[in-house]
Amino acid sequence: ARAPLPPLASLTFEAARQKTTVVEQPAPPQQRKAWRPALDASGFAVFADVVQRFAAENDVLYAPKPNRTHDGKQLYAFGRATIYLDRNVTFVKRGDGYVPVALEDLLAQDA
Repeated sequence: ARAPLPPLASLTFEAARQKTTVVEQPAPPQQRKAWRPALDASGFAVFADVVQRFAAENDVLYAPKPNRTHDGKQLYAFGRATIYLDRNVTFVKRGDGYVPVALEDLLAQDA
């Protein structure tokens, strides 16, 4: 059986706080939503989304260069490099031209 509660008016806030035990429940771990790239009509990942995610995960600037294209393809800044994407291949500016490069190699070059 419980002890009777004293009248509310006779309790001060501090006295009530001292008589009360508060058990804090740990916050549930936040579940990260799994990243899913956009898919093209064939069900394959859109390469630009993969490149954007790769840059974000490695804290590298990845942004379009306004009004700049090469062979009709949008140019992007990837860190200090200038790149464009064509058929799921990344091309980086080298001298007067562009050469294919792996994202990991591009990251190493920017370091």
